[in-house]
Amino acid sequence: MALTYHGSNIVKVFNTGGSKVFEVKTPTYAFDVAYISDDNTLAVTLGYSGAKCITIIDIQNKQIKKEISVESNYYGIAMKDNTFICSAAEKGIQLVNPYNNSKINIVRQKYPMYCYIAHYDDTIYHTNYQTNSVTCYDEHGKLQWTFKNENVLTTAHGISVDNDGNVYVVGQTSTNVVVLSADGQQHKEILTASDGLTDPCSIDYCKVQISY
Repeated sequence: MALTYHGSNIVKVFNTGGSKVFEVKTPTYAFDVAYISDDNTLAVTLGYSGAKCITIIDIQNKQIKKEISVESNYYGIAMKDNTFICSAAEKGIQLVNPYNNSKINIVRQKYPMYCYIAHYDDTIYHTNYQTNSVTCYDEHGKLQWTFKNENVLTTAHGISVDNDGNVYVVGQTSTNVVVLSADGQQHKEILTASDGLTDPCSIDYCKVQISY
């Protein structure tokens, strides 16, 4: 489990028991993180920092492996095969190849900062805290659906998807976690402040069954 500490410029890695394994200092603000299974590394976006790059952390060696220069300020990041799907402020959703630094624009949209992104099968999910909404696209950038219900979800931030395509979204100011059906037509609030949530921001659904 890897967590970014935005203001401290740190990424910390924990085991399943919650104990810290190691931490790495990033060049500047660390925003979001994704795991690259092919080479056991972490890809870290740096948000609104002056350093426009994606930092790659080697988990085995516990250090920065390389930095990939990019043209935009990236926030949310998710993996699709061997490429990154990123939310680029003022640009939209971009597909980045870490091996040759090539970029493909999937969605051209002036998104604000602090947007998160998730990927499942051939579908991309994106949050927008300014509009309190979740948007679903196919892999070509065609809009599938938008969920917006300000009585349930405000300041939509972190997002994740389970093995059945259900979408989990964090509402920071609504102080909750809302699960959406795969078609975006149904929703249910599953965690609230009464469950101990305080200023929630990010979420990740563990798709691997863990036995204790």
